[in-house]
Amino acid sequence: MRIITYHYVKPDLVKYPHSHPILLDCFRKQLDSFAKEPGLLTHEQLFYSLEEKIIQKPGVVLTFDDGFSDHFHYAFPELVKRGLWGIFFVNTGPYKKKKLLGVHRTHALLGKFDSKEIFDNLMLHVTESMLDSSKIYEFDSYIYSDQENDEFEYKCKRILNYFLNTTYRDIILDKLMPLYFNEEKLFQEYYLQADYIQTMQEQGMLFGSHTETHPVLSQLDVDSQEKEIAGSLDYLEQELGVNPPRMFAIPYGGPGAYNEETSNILKKLNLKCAFDFDLTDMRDVTEQDLKERPLSLPRWDCNRFYNTLCPDGV
Repeated sequence: MRIITYHYVKPDLVKYPHSHPILLDCFRKQLDSFAKEPGLLTHEQLFYSLEEKIIQKPGVVLTFDDGFSDHFHYAFPELVKRGLWGIFFVNTGPYKKKKLLGVHRTHALLGKFDSKEIFDNLMLHVTESMLDSSKIYEFDSYIYSDQENDEFEYKCKRILNYFLNTTYRDIILDKLMPLYFNEEKLFQEYYLQADYIQTMQEQGMLFGSHTETHPVLSQLDVDSQEKEIAGSLDYLEQELGVNPPRMFAIPYGGPGAYNEETSNILKKLNLKCAFDFDLTDMRDVTEQDLKERPLSLPRWDCNRFYNTLCPDGV
């Protein structure tokens, strides 16, 4: 069973010239390929495998992280056109505060503007006391090592998403964002709206949690982790009208992004399934995974299929 992960899906790079989406033409080619052999699993086939710990039929499951409006405007119509479906994992924090999460503010800044300029402005506000040396040691060996980031984009992502205390990150981004964006307008453009979610559900799309604020869960205490996960699930169901079953995707994924406490919380909340996103361990799900790690199933990055399915660099 092969589970594919998508983030941004865009028609071109005009608005965000330095971003790393999968482009729409390539997305279409991937869907056409996956639909042929071995084909996409149905809802029933996926849930049978999860319940029985048996891979009943080889096939593909499509997942989409972060709840971007891209998923409604570009991915969803292509899925419907082909009679396909996907699981969409949504962060609920933005709906409460009406502004982008820190990780997505970073994406927007680095995707639209020169990374050296963003880095220089960032470092005007960062002091050594804001950084956690233990996090630097723990995460520096592997984070973003498998992504094609330029030098300053890499530095910005490491500092903002991992090394800074999260309180400082928000304070610094509050200073940077007004220099480049009208954030109230950007929020409306960036995320799935409630009516989008309802329309997608009516066409067979499934939804799950990606936490409230997309933190590195292992950096939180037990109560904070549970608030992030349970609070997101409750908001999805009560405020956004998301139907069961409960599903979850681990933010960032990979070594160090979650811990045993995370797994215990997921079990307590009776999750149907949960997915990892470890760029160092991308592979198909095995029956052993279904038995031993049903709450951290491995997924493939969609860009791993770029060269074979988009040889012309679409």
